[in-house]
Amino acid sequence: VFTNIYQVEEHSIDIQNPLWDSSLSKLIKTVAFKLGIRPDDLSAKLDMLLYMEKGSSIDWCSDVEEDDNIIGSMLIQLPSIFSGGKISVFDGDEEVDEEDEANFITSFNMGGPNNEAEFACHFVCHYSDCQYEIEEITSGSRVLLRYSLCYSSNDGVSPTANLLHKTVIPLKTSLSLLPRPDRMILVPLRHYYSPSDLTLNGIDALAPDHRAIAESIKWAGGNNWTVLVLNAHNTHTTRSETVDDIGTSKISLWTFYDERGRKLHPKWMQKIIDLSPMEGEDDKKGGHMLLSTSNRLVDNWGKRKSRKTKAIHNGYDSDSHYGYGYDHHTSYEYISTYRATFLLAYDAGSVY
Repeated sequence: VFTNIYQVEEHSIDIQNPLWDSSLSKLIKTVAFKLGIRPDDLSAKLDMLLYMEKGSSIDWCSDVEEDDNIIGSMLIQLPSIFSGGKISVFDGDEEVDEEDEANFITSFNMGGPNNEAEFACHFVCHYSDCQYEIEEITSGSRVLLRYSLCYSSNDGVSPTANLLHKTVIPLKTSLSLLPRPDRMILVPLRHYYSPSDLTLNGIDALAPDHRAIAESIKWAGGNNWTVLVLNAHNTHTTRSETVDDIGTSKISLWTFYDERGRKLHPKWMQKIIDLSPMEGEDDKKGGHMLLSTSNRLVDNWGKRKSRKTKAIHNGYDSDSHYGYGYDHHTSYEYISTYRATFLLAYDAGSVY
């Protein structure tokens, strides 16, 4: 199965980078979210170093773990110069029909085609019940560190790719049934993440429950779906004669971030995004994108950041058979500001 691969066992490996352990801890947190596991329940144990050169490859295989606490593997690719060597993971089971197998295969180029592998580490992870292959290295060489992923929860049932499939299938089905022009959704997080935090940490800045939502959508949507983080500002105006949630909203200060925290400027999105709930009191217009059944601002934007009051004086002359009079009353206009962060997910292959 392994062709022309050199292996160095863990006891012979000495990592001297002082930042390695802290970086590895952050990576394990990311891996946990991608596998649908609580970060506190996952740890990693270094197994070996793999050195691959021209002609090296690994045919389709799966890992056989002797330790019941090991639920999967992670490969960290150290900066390398190479071509070829695409890594593919099959997370289906033996019941998957042959014609559907391609839908269960995810491939990773690990920075090779864009020459990013030379300057940065890349990783791939998978459950033990998955199969994987590494295509032949056609030039250069690659260095990989293989880690076992250990699960320490007392829930009783260890997670697997098969169990993850079953929990996400309803979402996967819902996304696949959306008409192609409607494959853009917004998820309210009822929290505001600062631009500096998102720029510095990207998707890692999200709280665990919000990050889990993002990873679930990415997994259910497949390779064609993209998940961005959106910050928006809402200036909401109401009158004293109405309840707080009935008024007019002016959405501004759109800022989009990708998973790495890079700012994006897709002006076409600003023109079509609708922050109204998909289902609510007014769902006759259609085109709404917010995954919420409530029109209440607090349910979608969280608590308001500020509020100011503006008095409006109204007066008019009245003419009646009793003579002329002057009627005067004062109403109040309330201007509230909200800042909130949303997840924006869309199918890049659709036409909007």
